[in-house]
Amino acid sequence: MRSKNFSWRYSLAATVLLLSPFDLLASLGMDMYLPAVPFMPNALGTTASTIQLTLTTYLVMIGAGQLLFGPLSDRLGRRPVLLGGGLA
Repeated sequence: MRSKNFSWRYSLAATVLLLSPFDLLASLGMDMYLPAVPFMPNALGTTASTIQLTLTTYLVMIGAGQLLFGPLSDRLGRRPVLLGGGLA
């Protein structure tokens, strides 16, 4: 694999400001969900283990997304994958 010389025209602060909303969404999804977990079985008429399964599924999908979109961004480039994920 050949290495390419890339130049990044943005400062570190601009990069952090541009990318932090994407990281924040994954964390925010979990942090908003967790406080409601004890009340969900009664509210939804299900068991606590089913609610815990939704948490497990969420975390597995976050990990699977990294395994899928990491190589995809290596092939297509970071920008198209990031913009596509932002639109979805």
